[in-house]
Amino acid sequence: MKHGLFPLLTSTNHHIASLRDRRYNCVAWAVCETTRWWQPVDDGYWPPNIPRIDELASYLSLFQHRGFVPCANVDFESGFEKVAIYATRLGTFKHVARQCSNGEWTSKLGVCEDIVHDTPHVLEAGSYGYVTHILKRRIPTSGQGLLSAVLYHFARLFHRIVGRS
Repeated sequence: MKHGLFPLLTSTNHHIASLRDRRYNCVAWAVCETTRWWQPVDDGYWPPNIPRIDELASYLSLFQHRGFVPCANVDFESGFEKVAIYATRLGTFKHVARQCSNGEWTSKLGVCEDIVHDTPHVLEAGSYGYVTHILKRRIPTSGQGLLSAVLYHFARLFHRIVGRS
């Protein structure tokens, strides 16, 4: 881990959860996808109903279209999932982290590893800027949303098992 990029990361506030993988980025990871790179410009995948411009507003629109709404803090709330959006002081999007069902946070660090970290703030003050927006949505409990959540968790478990062998 290049701690110059993340000066607040320590050996006690995070751990590596997966191997390097160039197929997906932090945005894909935040929406529970690991098969393609999500980016509004260049060759990245981007949903057709979201403006294809590399601005913070496009990323916020992406999450709002996926059911996320602004919230006041990063505290764990049972029944909700949260994302933390990072940007520079000038408002340039840099990163997104997702809160796990146990209250920890997870991030995909570019083409590098996925990590689990205590709070979204441990990635601040470096190359990712600062947490500028916290969004949340209710975790699906029935129907297609529940099936997606179950499949996502199964895929994560499978990824961890395969990554260890």
